[in-house]
Amino acid sequence: MYADSDPAKAAARMTALAKNKGGAAMVTQAIFGNEWDRQGAEAADKGVAAWRGLAFVRDLVPYSAWSNSTFLQGLCKADVSGIIFSFWFQGSAVGAEGGAHTIAFFRKMRSARGSTGPADNLVFAFDPNFGECLVVEGQLSAWVTDMLSNYGPCDDQWMRGFKKA
Repeated sequence: MYADSDPAKAAARMTALAKNKGGAAMVTQAIFGNEWDRQGAEAADKGVAAWRGLAFVRDLVPYSAWSNSTFLQGLCKADVSGIIFSFWFQGSAVGAEGGAHTIAFFRKMRSARGSTGPADNLVFAFDPNFGECLVVEGQLSAWVTDMLSNYGPCDDQWMRGFKKA
C-alpha cells in the first residue's frame, strides 16, 4: 500500500510491475496465500501490512455477512489511513482461486480538535489482480459492486484498519 496521491507515481509503479508480468505481486500473493493457509487471515493481513510499514489498529468491520452499507460505513468513517479488506465469495476467479480475496485501501487523514478523519473524499484502492484505482467517495458503492462482479456473489467480509508503524 502506498501513501501518495500523485497519479503519475501510481502509473509508474503499475508500469514497472507490468514489466515483470506482475512477478513482484505474484511473489507477495504466494507468500500471503501460504500464510493465510498456514496461520489464517489475521496473521496474513498483519504480515503483509508489516512489510509495508503498517501496524494493526483494530477491526473496522468485524468478520460478518456481506453488506454494501456496512462496507461503505467502515470505509467512509475510518479514522485510519490504511485499510485491508478481505472478502469471501461464491466460485473462483483468477488470482483468487479459493473463493477469498484481499484488497487494500488508503485514505489521506487529517487531525483536528482531538479527532482524526478523512482529509478529502478520495479513496485509493489496490487490488493485486486489477491494479490501483482512485475512487471518489460518492462512487464507492458502484465501484465495489463492479469490483466484486469480477469475483462472484460476495458472502462475507472483514475490514481491518492500519496506521504507519
